[in-house]
Amino acid sequence: MSPANKRVTVYLKPEYHRALRIKAAETEYSVSDLVNLAVKQALLEDAVDLEAFDKRAREPLLIFGSIFLANLELGYLTPPVGLNLLLASYRFNEPMPRVYRDVRIFLGLGLAVVLLITYVPLLTTALL
Repeated sequence: MSPANKRVTVYLKPEYHRALRIKAAETEYSVSDLVNLAVKQALLEDAVDLEAFDKRAREPLLIFGSIFLANLELGYLTPPVGLNLLLASYRFNEPMPRVYRDVRIFLGLGLAVVLLITYVPLLTTALL
């Protein structure tokens, strides 16, 4: 054992230990070398994942929030279960079909806004 290595105790399932011993017998590597290679490979994969997370961490979350809220409001206005439509119908004593007709232009505008902020994210992040 070289002085650069650290001695540790690792508990393996018997089938893993048996597979490592067979692999060591078939190759020029020791069981310790095989375990070190496996750990190194796993850490390299984690490093790639962590790098991807770091890149995504700099993305503004405002875009997602804006899209979510705009879609939510559009859902509140969409017949037949739009909660805002039911409340407006009840409050102003108007039949639901009339409220549906009157809100069509706002549904169109809401849909246009959702599409704009989804596909032109500069609209939600310009003031950041």
